[in-house]
Order: sequence, then structure tokens, then C-alpha cells
Amino acid sequence: MRNSHASLLAAFACGLLASCEPPASPTVTASEPLADGHAAHRNPCLTVICSRADGCRTEPARDGTDCRLPNGHGVCQDGVCSAPACAPGFGDCDGAAANGCEQDLTDDVANCGACGNSCAPSCETAVFAETWDSGGNGWHAVDGNPLAVYVEGSACGQFQRETISFAGGRVWTDAGIAVNAGATYCVTAWIRGTSDAVPFIGVQLADGAGTPAGTDHWLIGLPGYTTGYPNDDTVTPVTPDGNWAFYSKAFQMDAGASDVVIKDENFGNGAADFDMIQLWAGECPPPPSSVCAAPVPTCRAASCTAGVCASNKL
Repeated sequence: MRNSHASLLAAFACGLLASCEPPASPTVTASEPLADGHAAHRNPCLTVICSRADGCRTEPARDGTDCRLPNGHGVCQDGVCSAPACAPGFGDCDGAAANGCEQDLTDDVANCGACGNSCAPSCETAVFAETWDSGGNGWHAVDGNPLAVYVEGSACGQFQRETISFAGGRVWTDAGIAVNAGATYCVTAWIRGTSDAVPFIGVQLADGAGTPAGTDHWLIGLPGYTTGYPNDDTVTPVTPDGNWAFYSKAFQMDAGASDVVIKDENFGNGAADFDMIQLWAGECPPPPSSVCAAPVPTCRAASCTAGVCASNKL
């Protein structure tokens, strides 16, 4: 009688009179409903074994069985869903398979596009500066005439003066300035000109020794003059009214560029003065508050957009 009662209980538990439901998992899901329809989902990494002798019990599913995890899927290993393969835009950054691919990689500055890829603040960096305080060292005039450096008692101190009308750039840097192709750069300078002067500043692709080896781009100069960059981009216009003024122009370095030289000229008559010529990696810094002062670089908080660090490519 006792054995018959035990068999009846086992049969009840095993589905002859009711059903066995495998344990549910808060993280592992599968779409297959149970045979009796009592549960919407089941844990695919556990298999229910029913017998009249033992009733309901569970055993690990076969290793390699597919299983789903939050924002991804995995395979069963020893009854546990592991080895997450993440959906696009998500990552298993904590290494815990139980919570799947928990990290959104699209907007997290500490995990931008990939686990552990940290975005840094973007800051302008001066990669070249000329104050003329040491005279014309590091520059040369291509027409054989001397390079003129003037001194006055104003805040600008020493500066370069161009009174020779020239086209194509008369005064050049001696050596090439290393740059990164495709990166954002900015040329800044303090410029003063008489009303009949036409000051220009630009860059030209070169080799490391400073030998011109490619396209030139005028960046600051005569209003309406094009830079040679796409979309009919034009120079930052200079107003030659006899007063010092700060000018800047941002641009994207040419594909394949490794070095550039900076050049200037006076395309008109009269006198064009240049001081504090700088090349910046990154966006243009804000104008200085005093005449002929160096710009102060600014930094922008790190950000991550669509899995890409929104920082300047330096």
C-alpha cells in the first residue's frame, strides 16, 4: 500500500495528473512554451526528467544548447547560459554572463563602442607657434630678398612685416610641421595691414624637410578667396584698416598629408604685419582678450555618440 501511494504521488508530479515545470530564470529566456501551457518561458539550460520513481527533477541541458541573455545570446555550459554574443551596441563589460550584455556602448564615455574604450576630453593643442621674438629664425623668403622683422613699443613687440607684393607665398617656414591626415586643424594669427595691403596666410603640403610636395591652401586673406577645400570653402577675410586683429580658420587636413609648411605674403601694396602665427590641432581656440596675446586653448567634456568618442582627432 505504501509503494502504491508513493507511485501515485510520483505519477501526479510527473504529469500523469499534473505537470512538471522547470525552474524559471530571471535572465535566461527561451520562446518555447511548456507542453501544458502553464509557463510562458522556460530555462533552456535545464532539462526536466520525470519518472514514477523519482517524480520531477532537473538536469543540465546538453552543452552547446542555444540560450538567450539580455541584449544577446549564448550557449549552455553545465546548465548555465554563458559565453554571451552581444547584440550591436551592447557589451558584456562586467564579464558576468548571468546578466548578459548589460552595457550600452552607444553613449557611455567609459565604454564607447567597446568595453573599456574611454573617451578623453578634447582640447586644442598648438603644434606650431611663431612670435618673432627670436627674429626670423626658422623662416625664409623664397624670392631672395630679406625677411623683415620689425619692433615697436606696442604689446606686439617684434613682428614680421611684408612690403613686397608677391603671389604664391613669399615667406615660408623652413621645416615641415608634422600633421595627421584627415584631422581637424586651425591656423590663427594677429594681422595688421594698411588699407592697400592684402595679407594672406596658408599652408602647403610638404615633406619633413619642408620641401613643398603638394597642394596649397590659403586660409586667411582676401574676402571671397577660396581655400581649395570642398564646397567652395572660402578664407577668413582680413580687414586691413591699420589695426591689429585676431584671425582664425579651421580646416580638415588633406588625405595622405604627413607634413605642411606655413607661408604668408602681402598680395597688395602697402604693409602687411604678422604676429603670433600658430597651427592648432583641433578646433580653433577663442580669440584672446588682449592684442597680440596667445590664444588660451579650451577643453570640451568627453562625450560618446553612437559608439564614437566625440573628441577631436589629434
